[in-house]
Amino acid sequence: MGKAYAPLSGNHPLAACSLLLAACGGGTDAPTPVAGTPTPVSNTFTVSVDAPSGMSLAQHKTTWFPTAYADAVQDLTEQNFAAVWLDDTGRVFESIDITRWLSLGDGRYELDAGTQFRINAVLLIDPAGVPVYTLGEPLPEGLYMIPLATERLAITLESSLAYYGFTQRVVEDGGWGVFREIFEDAPQGRVLFALQDINNMAVDLRDTLFPKISVQGLTLKELMTLSIVQSMTAGRVERFFTEQAAAIADIQAILSDGYWQVAALPIIVAAVFWSTAPNMMA
Repeated sequence: MGKAYAPLSGNHPLAACSLLLAACGGGTDAPTPVAGTPTPVSNTFTVSVDAPSGMSLAQHKTTWFPTAYADAVQDLTEQNFAAVWLDDTGRVFESIDITRWLSLGDGRYELDAGTQFRINAVLLIDPAGVPVYTLGEPLPEGLYMIPLATERLAITLESSLAYYGFTQRVVEDGGWGVFREIFEDAPQGRVLFALQDINNMAVDLRDTLFPKISVQGLTLKELMTLSIVQSMTAGRVERFFTEQAAAIADIQAILSDGYWQVAALPIIVAAVFWSTAPNMMA
C-alpha cells in the first residue's frame, strides 16, 4: 500500500489563527488578485495513489469494499495525470502544465506542476487513460482527484469523493462562500487547513459510507452517481459548510463585542471620574 501522509492536527494552534484571520477579512494588505487568476510558479508534489481492492483499473470496475480496501496503484504513467485550475464558480478554468513526472515505486509519484499551493488547483488521475475534462464545466465524475494544496498528497477514493462533493457545492452556490478569501489570496497556512477539512470529510465518508456499499461491476463513474453516495456526500459537505459559517460568525461576534467593550472603556472611566469629582473636591 502506498504511504499516506498524516494531516495537520485540528488542534494545531495555527488553526485558531487561520479562522481568526478569515473572520477579520484576511491578514495581508496585498491587493486581491482577480478571482482564480493563477500566478506563474512551479512546485514539486509527491503523490501516493490508493484504489479499492478488487477494482479493475482498466475499466474502473469495483467488486467490493473489504476492511483493508485500498491497494497502492503502482502502474500509472504520465498520461494518467492532469491538473487544472477551478474558477470563482468552481468550474474548470484552465489546464496546469505538468513539466516533470516520475514514478517512485510503491504507488508513489513525483511531479512538477505550474501552480502555487491552492485549494482550486486540482490533480486529476484516470487509471484507465488520459483524464478528460471540459473548460468552463464542473469537474467530471469518474476521476480520482485532490487539490494541489501541499507538497505531499494522498489520493484515495474517499478523498476524491470528498473534494468532488466540495466542488459540486461551490458550483451549486456559484462561489466559494466561506472559502472565498482562501480561494483568492491562497495564504499557505489557511490552504493547508482547508485541505485538512477536506481530509476530515473524506475520513467520515470512508467510515460511514463505505460500510453501506457492496456493489459489483460498477465503474468509478457509476459509483459516484449512486444515490446513496451522492446523498451522503452532499450531507457531509452541507454539514461542513454550516459548521464553518457558524464558527466564523462566532468569532466575528466575539471580535465585535470585544471592540465595543474597549471602545466604551474611556467613556466609562470619564463617567466615573465626573461622578466622583465633586466628592473628591469637597
